[in-house]
Amino acid sequence: DTTGAVRIVADNGQVVSKDDGFTYKLAGSMASVLPIQGQQGTRVTISGSNLLGYGSSLVNVTIAGVPVERIIFQNDTQVIVSAALADQSEGDIVLTSNTGSTVILADGVARNALTNGLWQYVPKAVINTVTPSVGQVDTVVTITGSGLGISG
Repeated sequence: DTTGAVRIVADNGQVVSKDDGFTYKLAGSMASVLPIQGQQGTRVTISGSNLLGYGSSLVNVTIAGVPVERIIFQNDTQVIVSAALADQSEGDIVLTSNTGSTVILADGVARNALTNGLWQYVPKAVINTVTPSVGQVDTVVTITGSGLGISG
């Protein structure tokens, strides 16, 4: 921590200051993000330190510029969110606290485990066919489509 004076110089040259008026804290950092890709409804777990940015709560979380559906859990070392619907894209994860401070994926070591250092929205999964469309206990059902292997 670094504590220092706050100094304001007005347009007319007047100076107002307060010794030890502000303490700069080490920025929060994301250590891991799992999973590293997904789509709407994917539960994304972010672990790290000072994730609340020295605030008491998060007021906004974005993944690749898209606000999450909801913040499921939050504390200084772990945040769990539900990803929103988005087009295929990639981008940063940004946590914004009630103090206005931000913790950004690009600033932490978690980015090292992500493709291009960014979280990826993959195409939304689609079910094309369900065969057979009726059955009972022990009926073997085949489901075809795209993006069905994505876990979240």
